Amino acid sequence: IQAAIETGSTGLWYGRIICLIGTHARANTREGLLKELGEELRYHLAWLRINREEAPNIDDPEIIVAEEVVGVQQLGESGGEVAFFRFDEEPVSDEQLTRYIRLMDHNRRDLLWTMEGLTEEELSHVPPGKGRNINQILRHVCNAEEWYLSRLGADAEKLYEEKLGRPVSEVNALPVQDRMKTVREACVASLL
Repeated sequence: IQAAIETGSTGLWYGRIICLIGTHARANTREGLLKELGEELRYHLAWLRINREEAPNIDDPEIIVAEEVVGVQQLGESGGEVAFFRFDEEPVSDEQLTRYIRLMDHNRRDLLWTMEGLTEEELSHVPPGKGRNINQILRHVCNAEEWYLSRLGADAEKLYEEKLGRPVSEVNALPVQDRMKTVREACVASLL
């Protein structure tokens, strides 16, 4: 199984399995990253099967680095760079887009299910050694979705604002779970 990996000024290593969108791992070393990618691959294949999605039948996967990018500035930091790999340049077919959106739906459902029943105190707690609480992380997820859509240009941003059906400032003020739903729906509608 081929992976794309990256490292840079923070010393962290990030990577993903090229043929399985949604697989990501990070570690402090290259070797650690390859081990984490193996774990991520096994988890992801099981997750695909649980969600009744097509999954390659791989018994003992060997992770092969197909592309490695070094020198990425502030990798892993909010606002930091990320690598642009050769496979990122491949056009996405309508069939792939439909599948990716379906996978995103499974993932969002799992995330919201995991949060179900958490108190406001739990959602606002910052664990030791971490910089954000759960609410802040979820807001960051919404911001990231909007940011990635904005990379498609001014027309995509305008379409996104139309699909929201209300001012962005109003959406930003929503409770985080409502904002996640609203932002995702408008992003997907814009992509389609």
